[in-house]
Amino acid sequence: VIAIRGTAAPALRRRGSVVTVPAPDGYVAYAVPYGSVGEIADQAAGAAPDVLVIGPDEVRDATLVRLRAVAARRLSTELA
Repeated sequence: VIAIRGTAAPALRRRGSVVTVPAPDGYVAYAVPYGSVGEIADQAAGAAPDVLVIGPDEVRDATLVRLRAVAARRLSTELA
């Protein structure tokens, strides 16, 4: 389940269907089918902060790994 804010991530919204799962204010929850954890995590991370992964845990964890890697690269570039 992925929560999407506004009109962000149109490809994920088209693939998914709205579900009645609690989501933060301004977000709508979607059940989005995916072929691999890596594929959906890449898409979710690429649309952050307008996309939040609610579950399953393995998708959320994989998305966080990607977001942390981007943050670390940006931080190391700023400190260089």
